[in-house]
Amino acid sequence: MIVCPNEEVTDAKEKCINTCIKAFENKGIKYIVLYSGNATYANMAFCLTELPIKYLYFVGDGDYQVGGELRTVIGLSDGPVVSYCGEGEKKTKSIQAMGIPEGKLKIVFFDACYSGRLQIDNGNLIEGPSYEEDPTEVITDVSQSDMSDALGIKNTDQIYKGWYDLAYAFRILTYYNQWSFNFWKKLGGVDGESSGCIYEAVDYCIWHTEGANLKYGPHYNYRFKGVGGDMSIRLTN
Repeated sequence: MIVCPNEEVTDAKEKCINTCIKAFENKGIKYIVLYSGNATYANMAFCLTELPIKYLYFVGDGDYQVGGELRTVIGLSDGPVVSYCGEGEKKTKSIQAMGIPEGKLKIVFFDACYSGRLQIDNGNLIEGPSYEEDPTEVITDVSQSDMSDALGIKNTDQIYKGWYDLAYAFRILTYYNQWSFNFWKKLGGVDGESSGCIYEAVDYCIWHTEGANLKYGPHYNYRFKGVGGDMSIRLTN
């Protein structure tokens, strides 16, 4: 499933979205794309609970604070959606309230700013480490976040991928678009590339995406969320 609420972002990341579609098609995976006005909370909730969807690619806006509170939030066409609503907080649309079954989604990539910034530490929601000095540590750090938890990613055969900071370098999308393109290209075996697992796809991104030395580039910025364990997860029908 691919969700693209923001037309401007969708246009900017068209190549990434098309490569994800090709990856699904190469693997014989049936998919649905919610564009623009169809990318509503109700439609997303229905698809993720009623349809046999295992893979989710969200392309749009994101943040990690709502009203001064730490909380991962994304923008759908009918408004913002938080990961969950805490006790005593004003009730709003949340991913948790969708009721996505635990274990259902296998690979989730939220291609949005700050979608991988937060982590749960001893029951507290905090900002995770930035890894500004050593990006090689990123691939081995898999921690649960509010959004991965809300999506039901609680088993070792599931993974959530997001961005720690802004999903562009120096206000240029080029490096991030190249990373996302390479990610789906390797996962789905697109354009003659051999298909690979999550670990191999990210390794492919590291070696085939420009901007490796940029502090604000994707090499420092990607994050895995979940309980960790099985990095050999692949796209399968």
